Amino acid sequence: MSEETDPNLVEQSAEVTANMTEVFETSHEIWKTFLEAQAQDGTLPKFDPLNTMPAWLALGRAMYDNPKEVADATLAYWAEQGALWQAATLKWLGAKDAELPDFKYKAKADKRFQHKDWSENALFDYLKESYLLTSGWINHTVHTVGEMDPRERRKAEFYTRNFVEAMNPANFFSLNPEVLEATADQRGANLVRGLKMMLADLKRGKGQLLIRQTDMDAFEVGRDMAVSPGQVVFENEIFQLIQYAPTTEEVYSKPILFIPPWINKYYVLDLNEKKSMVKWLVAQGYTVFMISWVNPDERQKDETWDSYLTKGAMTAIDKVLEETGEKSLNLASYCIGGTLAGTLMAYMGKTGDKRVASSTFFTAQLEFSDAGDLQVFVDDETIKAVDEEMEQGYLPAHKMASAFNMLRSSDLIWSYIVNNYMLGKDPFPFDLLYWRS
Repeated sequence: MSEETDPNLVEQSAEVTANMTEVFETSHEIWKTFLEAQAQDGTLPKFDPLNTMPAWLALGRAMYDNPKEVADATLAYWAEQGALWQAATLKWLGAKDAELPDFKYKAKADKRFQHKDWSENALFDYLKESYLLTSGWINHTVHTVGEMDPRERRKAEFYTRNFVEAMNPANFFSLNPEVLEATADQRGANLVRGLKMMLADLKRGKGQLLIRQTDMDAFEVGRDMAVSPGQVVFENEIFQLIQYAPTTEEVYSKPILFIPPWINKYYVLDLNEKKSMVKWLVAQGYTVFMISWVNPDERQKDETWDSYLTKGAMTAIDKVLEETGEKSLNLASYCIGGTLAGTLMAYMGKTGDKRVASSTFFTAQLEFSDAGDLQVFVDDETIKAVDEEMEQGYLPAHKMASAFNMLRSSDLIWSYIVNNYMLGKDPFPFDLLYWRS
């Protein structure tokens, strides 16, 4: 006597088969797109473009010269792993009160482990705890072992942290309970959406994976952001000068000029009506001017720091004062635009130029002896590699994006790898990340 096949099961099996077929086809297209882009590029990847080898050699020497310190830390690590295994075994056997001891090296859990199975499922809980213990031990050892040049240690710490974050079990399909659950519930449709998104991002980056961090169709400059009315009152080969329309009957006589960084768009100060410093300032009666730097290409290849100082900032000051008929103005700047403004203030002070009444700096760095993690990208070999990338006279956008993403790889790389490409979810529409893109 034969049993009838459940039609729902047949339908679900067919859906899984169709989705997996599409997954394999899209994966093939991804590899094809990537390899074709590399072939067209015609250059072989450099062995160590970011000059990390000296830092690893210094770390190796520090570990070699301090065997007892390394041995003690290793024994302590394995003792903690043993305690973790004991607690995990008790949990697998059903013990509900099996609490973990206070580990010396364990890193703090973050939002990547929010799914309930990371705590409730014994297997995934062990994966999480073992990863946190191991990553904490690795980072601690690199930070403390032996004596190292501070710059080399910082570089070793930075790339170690990026490696550790890449190895997070949440980044892997078969080790992430949320991804496995979504794949089962959606019969693989999440993977279809995710890989199609990856293919689109790869094509958008012309063979480089430009991870979308927000909904790229949700915003439009002039429609949803940068909406404060104004007009271009001057332009040359490196910038346009925008004057914003007043919204009060009377305005203060002394204007304000903003100097933004030339590696990004000026309108971070005018994202939308609720996040616009420009809108607020003109509503208070200020006359606001903004530099909008030209997005560079081969035509700007010969421009220098001095160009941006003279043809840029100083020319903008000249034009603002011509437009308003005033003798001085207030200056505001941020990021590398603030560094330029600091140079400008020093130059004007030396030459006795008193046309700037005040200068305000937002998140601008003027003293670079400790420039944070960005210092890992600044040494002779790395700068040489950057110069080679800039044969056309400018640094490609994806190179700059990659560097900034590495500063917070957990938030700016891996969270989107999982959300976009494994869960198949569209990134949340976020105007600040759209501006950043």
